[in-house]
Amino acid sequence: MEMSIRKIAGLAAAFSLAIGMIGSGVSAAFTDQVTATQNITVGTFGCAISSAVGTVDGKTLTYNVDITSSAAGSSPFSFTVTNAGAITAVLQFSETALAAPFSSILATPVAPVTLAGGASTTYNAGIAWPELTMADLGKHPSITYTVSCSETRFSTVSFYSTNRGNYGGQDSIRFAGAGTGFTPGDTIDVQYSWVAGGPWDLAGYWGALGLTAPVADAGGNFTYWFADNCHDGIAYTTDQTATVTATDAHGHSATGTGILACSLMA
Repeated sequence: MEMSIRKIAGLAAAFSLAIGMIGSGVSAAFTDQVTATQNITVGTFGCAISSAVGTVDGKTLTYNVDITSSAAGSSPFSFTVTNAGAITAVLQFSETALAAPFSSILATPVAPVTLAGGASTTYNAGIAWPELTMADLGKHPSITYTVSCSETRFSTVSFYSTNRGNYGGQDSIRFAGAGTGFTPGDTIDVQYSWVAGGPWDLAGYWGALGLTAPVADAGGNFTYWFADNCHDGIAYTTDQTATVTATDAHGHSATGTGILACSLMA
């Protein structure tokens, strides 16, 4: 009945060996993990046009009116531009020039407008005319207003002709424009050129007329106008491409092109 000490020692050794085998041959590892995900959605961008009159086809509004009397009159109409996207848009306005005796009701230049997503602005436009004569029969005056929407992060400047008239004592074509993205409070230096020459600095012209150079408003926007007689040794009677450059005192600069409507001088 008695177990020898040697046997007991042998069992103990075997037991220890078994424990050792379990410890070295079988293992358990606890694991876990976490994840982080970032989702980005690019906002939408775009403008829409609407009006109580005329017909809208996509992004174009057409309003047709017949003149049935020689009496002086006008045909006003308004249209609304809405920021249909989620990204803030800057709206820049331009219009095509009208031949006399017709003129645009909307005074130019028109300052740029900044619209948040879903916001809108209304332009009160249209055509006016004095008493018409036999020479005006059969004419088809037409004006196109263009509102450009952009996500403006840099300086921009626009240029467009408006009408023919007497400006600074000369029979001239008036052009106008606007700028965005400049330093608020800075005086803007504007220069322009076309095939007849340039660049010419407009500061001298404004000074001669008792006017001052434009100054960027609190939003960094400005408007300007000038007139050119389309004559430099020869009389130009076809439309010409002009280039305008605007610069502020803090180094912001932009260049834009447009049409000098010398065809109105024909």
